[in-house]
Amino acid sequence: LIAFAIFTTISLISYNPNDPSWFRESSKVISARNYTGLYGALMASVFINLLGSGAYLIPLFTAIWGVSLFRNQGFKNYILLLLVWLFLSISVCSLLYLSFLDIDPIFEKGVAAGGMLGEIISKSLLRLFNKTGSYLIAITILLLSLITVTRISVSSVFRGIKDTSFFLFKKFLSLILSLINIIRISVSSVFRGIKALSLFLFKKFLSLKSSILDNVSRIME
Repeated sequence: LIAFAIFTTISLISYNPNDPSWFRESSKVISARNYTGLYGALMASVFINLLGSGAYLIPLFTAIWGVSLFRNQGFKNYILLLLVWLFLSISVCSLLYLSFLDIDPIFEKGVAAGGMLGEIISKSLLRLFNKTGSYLIAITILLLSLITVTRISVSSVFRGIKDTSFFLFKKFLSLILSLINIIRISVSSVFRGIKALSLFLFKKFLSLKSSILDNVSRIME
């Protein structure tokens, strides 16, 4: 599975629209420019035409599956996993088509954003729910799929948000208190300096006054 994921990723990265494809008829014999050869070019053309940029979900999914099997952490319910991957692909491809329409953000012209799957699902959603409703449905399916595939419950997500918010609030409060303390220390230091300067000037004034009076008394004598 991991080898298949690597092979698929390379075939998608090196995809060339001029390579042989089952979606295009040609009387000429064309050699594949794809790094994975003819079979890789044909496979990439199928995945890209069906899913668009969402084709990268296939190597991602197989890599995660392969790693979990390698670590003896295989999924218990493969039917549920396949359904989750299907809904994840539908939501991603739909969002791609809703956002970019006929020009795929990665493979550009010649491939609809989100492929055939994204185009079919998105057009059906648009007829029933318009653009805003279609976005909401696609995003909801995407979030539910991610929560299911990562085995994270909604309660744990909210608990994580709550803990993070509380931690950030404590840090913010600590920062505010530190700033207040620094300002208080600075203000008290300024007042002490002003007090010391005033006392010093007052003493100098008294000393100068005393010396002036002494000089005046000597002159009068």
